[in-house]
This record gives sequence, C-alpha cells and structure tokens, in this order.
Amino acid sequence: MSNVVECTIKHFEGKVTLSQPLYLEQVWAFENAEDNASEFEPAPSALLTRVAQLSGKKDEDTEPEAPVVKAWSSRIDALYIPAIVKCVEKVEIKGQPEKFTEQNFPMSPRLQSSQFIGFLVDEIRRIYSGELEIPNES
Repeated sequence: MSNVVECTIKHFEGKVTLSQPLYLEQVWAFENAEDNASEFEPAPSALLTRVAQLSGKKDEDTEPEAPVVKAWSSRIDALYIPAIVKCVEKVEIKGQPEKFTEQNFPMSPRLQSSQFIGFLVDEIRRIYSGELEIPNES
C-alpha cells in the first residue's frame, strides 16, 4: 500500500508516492535523521551571518545585543535526504526523476527545495506516527 501526497510548492508541484506502511529499514533511516537533526549544530555561515548583520536583522532566539548568526539550510536538510529517498516510491513532478536518489535529489532553488524537504519529512512523520487513516483497514 502507498500514500500519494499532492505538493503545491513552487517548482515542486505534483504528486509524490510514499511507502505506507514504513518498513524497518525506512523506520531506522527516519529515526536516524530525526536524531541527527536534533543533535546537529551547523557551523555558522560567514556570508549569511554578515548579510543578516548588514541588513540590520535581529535573531529572535537570542538576546537583543547578541550577534545574528545564520547557517546554510542545506546542512540540516541533507540529514533527511537518505530517509526521504528510502520512503519515496514514485515522483510525479515535472522536471524531476521518477525515483529520487541521494545523488539526484533536487536542492535548488534553495528556498523551495528546503520547503519541499520539510513537506516530505512532515508527511513521512505522519505515516511513522500513525496519523494517517489506512483505507479499508479492518
């Protein structure tokens, strides 16, 4: 059985078929990604930090006088790619391969790719935690 989800994120509009239920290898990959992401502290990006400081942006998570520190979103997104690859059965998105691998997973345009990864992680999390109803389940 599978779960087809509709994505409306710009540049990633289409359908993605996710495994349902998840099997041991997929569960372990997802749990590893969750653990790695929760423990990961990305190195600050000199460029992003400098741009944020020059633009006068403040970091809401720190003290008002603390310097703004930014990191590349790809560092944390990349932690989830192995799990996503294992859980995605089929991709029906214009310009994308029918099956993702770690080597062909789209990482740009960066903002939308990060949103797409978040979307897939949320959908996998829903399957993992049992939030989805399985049709015709006895």
